[in-house]
Amino acid sequence: MLAQREYKRRHDNVAKYVHWRLCGKYELDKANKWYDHKPDGVIENTNYKILWDVMIQCDREIEARRPDIVVVDKQKRVKIIDIAIPGDVRVYEKEIEKIDKYKPLKDEIARLWQMQKVTIIPIVVGALGAITNRLGNFMQEIGIEICIEHVQKTALLGTARVLRLVKCSALVSNFTDIISKNLISSKYECLGLRSLAAASRPPGTPQGVT
Repeated sequence: MLAQREYKRRHDNVAKYVHWRLCGKYELDKANKWYDHKPDGVIENTNYKILWDVMIQCDREIEARRPDIVVVDKQKRVKIIDIAIPGDVRVYEKEIEKIDKYKPLKDEIARLWQMQKVTIIPIVVGALGAITNRLGNFMQEIGIEICIEHVQKTALLGTARVLRLVKCSALVSNFTDIISKNLISSKYECLGLRSLAAASRPPGTPQGVT
């Protein structure tokens, strides 16, 4: 559970940075620093609206209808932005997967909202920072200056936190097992059941150690 929360935190930090830059471009409320930014579900002004992690209402059943960010230009253009941080070897594959995944939603938005243009923009960075040569083009489609190196660094820092957590969890689990076995052995010996405690230890193991 802890690791899953860190995976989500890693993803959300990249998405939050993109949202923060979009708010800056479109003159919408934002924090001074991206890491202090707390995206609202819907934020808008007279020309633009940005949706954050919002379920899009559709007339027909569409499985993928909750992208990370949707930018609505009131000049009848929409950008569907979705972030992923897969293993490095799956970066290119994930970009294609995102485009295919949101195509039904793209068509539905164009029809329901009567938009002239709807664009799907995947932002995919590998867990260790790998990117494809298409990421720069996708960033240009968003229409804002985003430092790709910063996105890579954010993903890498998130991965480091995940690895530290997984490593610590494994150490805690092993330590708990060792303590439990020693407590059982000590309990047997305190009850005068030395033969049972001895039987629970591997041959040749000194007393008090399991």
